[in-house]
Amino acid sequence: MVASNEHSRPVRIGPEEFTTLAVGLLECGAPSHEVEASIDRLLAASGVTGTAVATPTAVWLQVGDDTRIARARPGGVDLGKLSLLKRWLDDGATPRHALHDILKAPTRWSPGLQRLAFVVGSASAGLLMGSSSVDMVAGALAGWVVHLALTGVTTEAWRPLVNLVVGGLSGLVGGAAALLGAESFAVAMAGVIVVVPGLSLTVAVAELAAGMWTAGSSRLTAAALACAQLAVGLGLGLSVGADLPALVSFGPVHPALATPMVLLAAPVAFGVLLGCHGRDLPAVVVVTSVGFLVQSHLPGVAGAAAAALVVGLSANAVARTRRISALVVSVPGVLLLVPGSLGVRSANLVIHQDLLGALQLAAQSLGLAGAIALGLLTAHALLPTWAVAARSSRSFPAER
Repeated sequence: MVASNEHSRPVRIGPEEFTTLAVGLLECGAPSHEVEASIDRLLAASGVTGTAVATPTAVWLQVGDDTRIARARPGGVDLGKLSLLKRWLDDGATPRHALHDILKAPTRWSPGLQRLAFVVGSASAGLLMGSSSVDMVAGALAGWVVHLALTGVTTEAWRPLVNLVVGGLSGLVGGAAALLGAESFAVAMAGVIVVVPGLSLTVAVAELAAGMWTAGSSRLTAAALACAQLAVGLGLGLSVGADLPALVSFGPVHPALATPMVLLAAPVAFGVLLGCHGRDLPAVVVVTSVGFLVQSHLPGVAGAAAAALVVGLSANAVARTRRISALVVSVPGVLLLVPGSLGVRSANLVIHQDLLGALQLAAQSLGLAGAIALGLLTAHALLPTWAVAARSSRSFPAER
């Protein structure tokens, strides 16, 4: 909550602005508890009584005597707009028209660059989960096919099936790549790595830890459903090339070359896909690389928690210095840590009736997600972001 002083006047914000802000934050990827905290701050600054209850798909708002429910489309992340929304809020929610300008602005990166980033991210995942150059090239091809499918889905009737479709297409590429000696499952997973809901799983656990039972449960259910659809699609696609023999064989890429390639290319690709500003990409690369190296040297739950703590502390330090949202750095920073592929593998084992193996992988996936959420929450407790730290000494300026 922002403290007020005797010289400040309440900011005049109507119910429409509150609704626009809440829905905008949700659709740009903010967790539900951060959306509620932002609305509470704005209510306090405007001198109006009210409350907000946010879920990934809707927000309930009471602003004075006005009560309304607004729907939000889940699944999207735009860290550039999210950072601008946070700055607009912390700079006093003025001018009022800037809120609509931020949300109506086009995405920061062109469709061509986003396509290239998608392909580069898949190529990096192919090299990381596989080992050879053919895994990297085949992963890039799978990512290109998946991106074409995602951009081709323009009707609401196909949206519920999109994970099934892209999983099947990526599985087909992975199965065909087996002819060149590629690891078919690694290639197939690389193709869908951007849409695997590992981040959603981690955010869901964080929301549950923050006491957001409805939001966390619904997000967790959505992540489980996405994993199941991807697993079915991957299984169908891979089954086509299950018995294909390898015609050629390629040696593995030396780790001394593979790791730097992944740590340079993947963070930049994820930053572009998530809408980060170009000036924030160097910080994204550094923080992501440090987190990945920490997890590499401390495997398991302890490594995930330690890596997330490092990422969270670094992101919050950057946020305090640069006056941006910490999510701009922390979200790309944990993408190489999140256990989304384990969730897909677990669902795949259920399809193949290996229930014990599925339960083990599911428990491992939840454990890693919980460790990452714990690390990030601990980082926020140890080093609050600049906006939180400034609440006790700043007030919104009077509206002119």
